[in-house]
Amino acid sequence: MKALVLAAGRSTRISGIADGLPKPLLEIGGAPVIVHQLRLLARHGVREAWVNLHYRPDFIQNALGDGSKWGLRLRYSRELELLGTAGAAKNLIGEFYGESFFVLYGDNYTDCDLTGLLRRHRDSGAVGTIAVFDQRKNPNSGIAGGKVALDGDGNALGFVEGSARTVADGTLVNAGVYILEPAVLDAIGDPPSDFGRDVFPKLLREGKRLAAYPLTGFCFGIDTPEAYERAREFAEEMK
Repeated sequence: MKALVLAAGRSTRISGIADGLPKPLLEIGGAPVIVHQLRLLARHGVREAWVNLHYRPDFIQNALGDGSKWGLRLRYSRELELLGTAGAAKNLIGEFYGESFFVLYGDNYTDCDLTGLLRRHRDSGAVGTIAVFDQRKNPNSGIAGGKVALDGDGNALGFVEGSARTVADGTLVNAGVYILEPAVLDAIGDPPSDFGRDVFPKLLREGKRLAAYPLTGFCFGIDTPEAYERAREFAEEMK
């Protein structure tokens, strides 16, 4: 299987402490956060991944190289203009059109069981499966994506991105880890296009099924200095 690791963002909200580094290169537990994502992919059998780039692309590409140190073949997609999370996948449609593929946010720190996510996806028959977490139970920084409401079978009913508190009283949060079928690429419109804001709601409107996979571990977004500090503290406690 292949994966797309999203690493093109401008890192605006955390720029005050990033010292010019792209957010995926900020260190947690002795390694850049994107390296944790690459290790996660390799542990679960992924051997080929694309990384999309925009803000200071050479910094990320020079830091990661060809990916061989993690048992991966890394390739890069440079975006002159930001395409959005979904636009980045659509830009690589020729690479991902043949089989299911993972999408991971390169600035999230998580231990999501990708093998379990894949199993859930295959059992569900859905066009996409979204890892979610419960803010009341899973260690988190309160930053990792919008809310997801589920039905009784664990399928998505609706999404709210940004600061909204609830979706039909749902408490689960998008963890920024997906497995998608190539058919999802056909639902992606012109860039910039975002999975949570644009594509997933469109799929639901079209009657497509999106499954959810509640993760049992942790998920830390590092969009702000406060969130980054929480993630670093958690990683130190885990040592």
